[in-house]
Amino acid sequence: MTAQLALGNNNAGALADVSPQPAMSGLEYLRLTFGADDSVNRDGKPITHWTYGFLTPAQFTALLAALGVSETVKSAAVTVRTLTNDFTTFANYNARAIMPEVNTDYRYYGGLFLDVTITFRGLEAL
Repeated sequence: MTAQLALGNNNAGALADVSPQPAMSGLEYLRLTFGADDSVNRDGKPITHWTYGFLTPAQFTALLAALGVSETVKSAAVTVRTLTNDFTTFANYNARAIMPEVNTDYRYYGGLFLDVTITFRGLEAL
């Protein structure tokens, strides 16, 4: 299995492999609450991150186009296939792809985009 991406929500039929393949973080919940018995409750919709050690300018441009984001379009609805928290199972989600910010989500040095992080927010299982 591989990480896959398609523009628009509810678009699992158009999912295509992402190249190069990212490292994937699993699902993260922004808020955890604890019950009186110390049980854990995950609150809200999860987020996930795809990371790359480096991308060439052509790879970075192609990835942004596949995400539907740019300097003028800061987020876009996507369907994403990504790892769940067991790190062996992939699942499909509707999500919002967020345009990475320079010096926060990536650096540009020596003709390469370094330490690139792509964030997907508001994941909803398909």
